[in-house]
Amino acid sequence: PISINVYEQYLYWYDSFSNEVRRLNRFEHGIKAQKHERILSRSGIISMKMSHQIYQPYETNPCQQSRCTQLCLLSHTAPLGYTCACSTG
Repeated sequence: PISINVYEQYLYWYDSFSNEVRRLNRFEHGIKAQKHERILSRSGIISMKMSHQIYQPYETNPCQQSRCTQLCLLSHTAPLGYTCACSTG
């Protein structure tokens, strides 16, 4: 395998010989555990990463508390973390 990832109860890997992403339930035992399923078949994969919302850092969105009437733009230089923008005309 070129890349291996664990997500929830599954072990995922990319098999470069068959050009397939496969998964295996890591909690099953016996004959059933020997079966793995093909998830994706595609050549040229060089890396695989798993992502989920629970693994992301928690950040508040300053625009949720803003008083902007039309458009709120996040800004790392503004004191409150956002600037308000208005349409022209």
